[in-house]
Amino acid sequence: MLKLNLDFIKLNDNNYTLEPSFIHQCSKLIKSSTLSQKQIDETIELYKTDKSNNKLHYHKIICKKDKCRKSIAVLNSNQQYKILLSEQSESVYFLFIGHHRKYDRINKSC
Repeated sequence: MLKLNLDFIKLNDNNYTLEPSFIHQCSKLIKSSTLSQKQIDETIELYKTDKSNNKLHYHKIICKKDKCRKSIAVLNSNQQYKILLSEQSESVYFLFIGHHRKYDRINKSC
């Protein structure tokens, strides 16, 4: 079984949470060589240090179920792969990582 390196998310504080579904999706994408561990690590690290960086295409998602939902693009994926996250006061929850088509389906039912 592929072991996902989660050390990057625990470096500075405990304000970042990877939901189990996010971890599972990361593992599948890395195992299939669709995305690399490096792409995911660098995307999340850039989000943590400079979420307004244009490379991330950071934006708010209009969602009745989660008013704090945001989206970023995975680096070097031509915006084909997205990460959904929820920014709750002091914490950030990484909810989903996957292809833009599935991301669109998730957000339609939001």
